[in-house]
Amino acid sequence: MHIVGKGKSKGALAPELVAEIKAQIPFGVSHPLLRTHPETGKTGLYIHGGFLRRDSLFDRRADAPLPATECQQLVSLLLAQHARPEYTCRFSWAAGSIAFWDNRAAQHYAVSDYYPHERLLRRVTISGDRPYYNPQQCN
Repeated sequence: MHIVGKGKSKGALAPELVAEIKAQIPFGVSHPLLRTHPETGKTGLYIHGGFLRRDSLFDRRADAPLPATECQQLVSLLLAQHARPEYTCRFSWAAGSIAFWDNRAAQHYAVSDYYPHERLLRRVTISGDRPYYNPQQCN
């Protein structure tokens, strides 16, 4: 059992566990910014602020990183999209509710607007295919 250190927020991982996880994840993991859904062939934006370094976008045609300012502006613009109301689906929770979504086609965004109620979450992740982008299937 990993205990949260003093001064850490509830649910924070212990430093030892963070170090263990980082040791198991290969350095330099990358994935396409656009992703082709393996079943529908549709193209989707594949971005998450918790995993994206704001200086890590590349222009593959030039095989070089984008200038830092341009990269930061583009990432900020893209990250702002997932919170826009017209792109969201609100789930109405009730006793016994289960929500399930396909991360290959949708991004989870937990809105913290339920105070004074508490949010209890049990998450299961199912391993899947390796993300890819096929411009010939772009639609």
